[in-house]
Amino acid sequence: MLGCALLTLAMRNAAAAIIVGAGSSVDFADNNIDLGCSDLNIAGSVTASSANFASISNFELDGGSFAPGASQISLGGNFANAGSFLPGSSRVAIVDACGSGTSQMSGVTGFYDFIVATTSGKQILFPVAVAQSVEHSLTLQGVAGHLLNIGSSTAGQQGVLALAKGAAQTISYVNARDNHASIAHIAPGPPVQFNSVDGGNLLNWFLDPSGGGALAAAPALGFGRWVLAAAVLLAAARNLFRRKRKLS
Repeated sequence: MLGCALLTLAMRNAAAAIIVGAGSSVDFADNNIDLGCSDLNIAGSVTASSANFASISNFELDGGSFAPGASQISLGGNFANAGSFLPGSSRVAIVDACGSGTSQMSGVTGFYDFIVATTSGKQILFPVAVAQSVEHSLTLQGVAGHLLNIGSSTAGQQGVLALAKGAAQTISYVNARDNHASIAHIAPGPPVQFNSVDGGNLLNWFLDPSGGGALAAAPALGFGRWVLAAAVLLAAARNLFRRKRKLS
C-alpha cells in the first residue's frame, strides 16, 4: 500500500533513482521490489512488514526514516545513514550486485542481521570511529581466491563493528584490517581457521583480544610468588625423599 506518497524517478549519473521525498510516506508491506540497480533515497518515511528489496545500487537514508520490519534488503553499493533506521528483524545484505567492487558504510546504523558476501573480492569500508552494530547475526563471506576485503574509510585508522554478545557469526575467506570489534570478539581463533588473513591494525579479531595476533603471554610471577613456588617445590622434594627412605 502506498499512502500519501511522493515517489519520483530521477536521473542521477545516468542511473535511475527511486526517491521518497521529505514529507512523504510509503508502506511497502510484504511486496517484492526489484530496483534494477537503481539508488534508493529516503527523505520521507518508509515502512514494510516483510518486503523483499532487491538489486539496490546505493541506499541513502537522507534525513528520513526506514522501518523495514522483517524485510530483506539487498544492495551492491554504498549504505549511507543520515536518518533513522529501525532494523526490526530485517536482514541487510551487501553483495556483488550492480557492478560495485567497493561498498562504503557511513553514519551510525544498528542492524539485526548483517551480511557482506562476495565471490569477486569485494571491498567493504567502515567509517572511522563510528560504530555499525549487529544484534542477531553477522556474516562476512568471501571465497577461495577472492577474499572479502574489510577495511576503513581512512587507511590506518579503525572502523568499528559492534557484534552483540551471543550473536551468531559466520566469518570465512576475509582479509580484515583497520577494524575494532568493540563488543564481542569476531572470529576468535587463528586466521587460518577461518580461511582468512589478518591484515593488521585489528582489535578483538582472531586470536588475541588485544589485536596483537598471538595469544597473550602468561603474567610474570612477582618475587613473593617465586618464593611461594620454591617453598612448594621444596616441600614436595622432602616428601619424596622421606618416602624413598621408608621403602629402603
